[in-house]
Amino acid sequence: MKKALLAAVLLGTSLWTAGVGATDDKVYPGAGCVKEGTTGTPLVDDRGRIWNASLTEWLWVECPIVRDDTGGVVDDADLYAYDLHYSNNITCTLYGWNREGSGVNGISTRSTSGSNSGGQALDFDALNWAGSDWYNVIRCGIPPMYSGNRSGISSYKIAE
Repeated sequence: MKKALLAAVLLGTSLWTAGVGATDDKVYPGAGCVKEGTTGTPLVDDRGRIWNASLTEWLWVECPIVRDDTGGVVDDADLYAYDLHYSNNITCTLYGWNREGSGVNGISTRSTSGSNSGGQALDFDALNWAGSDWYNVIRCGIPPMYSGNRSGISSYKIAE
């Protein structure tokens, strides 16, 4: 009986310590982003990417992030973007908001650098929380089409 109890305690301890320090990564398709406002023309392709199909207007999107640990920190976040506009970059900001939608906490903004058909990763700084029950979004501005080429978002990732 004592051996079985000791084995159960050791197994439980080893399972608990295996989870300490482990990250919880989540990857979302660009199609998970929601259009903000009335400008731009979102187009979702068969790979789950979202593009701006407007010839003249910017597309603003909010990309929601589901958190398991609402009182912890965001260890890392990144977004994969295709910037095919000659002179305008895709710009994205990672926000943390309280439940009332105010009290922004920790802002990190990144932009693409020039047009690149192969895509670019935007890596955001980690966010440290001042309180519990905060939610996150990545807000992006995607430029209009240029010479028939669309810019857009392939995916975004969060690690907590």
